[in-house]
Amino acid sequence: MLITGSNGFLGQKLIDLLSKNLNYEVFAISMNKNDNPNVANYHFQQLDLMNSDLLNTYLSEVKPNYIIHTAAITSVEGCEADKVLSEKMNVEVAKQLADYCKQTNGFLVQLSTDFVFDGQNGPYKEDDSTNPLSEYGKSKLRSEQVIHNSGCEYAILRTILVYGINANPNRSNLVLWAKEKLSKNEPIKVVKDQWRMQRLLMI
Repeated sequence: MLITGSNGFLGQKLIDLLSKNLNYEVFAISMNKNDNPNVANYHFQQLDLMNSDLLNTYLSEVKPNYIIHTAAITSVEGCEADKVLSEKMNVEVAKQLADYCKQTNGFLVQLSTDFVFDGQNGPYKEDDSTNPLSEYGKSKLRSEQVIHNSGCEYAILRTILVYGINANPNRSNLVLWAKEKLSKNEPIKVVKDQWRMQRLLMI
């Protein structure tokens, strides 16, 4: 089993969970050096997913049966600022992984987002019409489409507000940010006209 974006919050949680299961040989890749305190029972490789030749070589060596693709540019502002980079990371990499799975009968799990919807008629069901407003949402919808069109076996998870305790003190999320503000008696400035669905995941 291969997990991309293994330095991210979800990637680290998946590593921690799956590395305890002896039924899987777990491989992890990230663009930066491994910053997960857990270094046992899995294989880590620092690798730029956007280098298609390196990625192809790695896939041919590891030969994963399952890929959980969590790596992405998730910054809404970052995707707007660099649409070319957003397309390359969020769409082209997903297509390459989907093509690999199609060729090898592998299974791809793609992490997507609720940003594929426009927020006008939620809460949404998985078969509701999409209408992304931001480049981030558009790139994630295109990634869903290229995976579907590849003909590989896949599952797409549209996540909403993934958060929890992270071992890396330099990485934050909405809950940790709010907790820090409250502990310092600092005001919290956030939008007040949004409703977001939540699911609690305990790992």
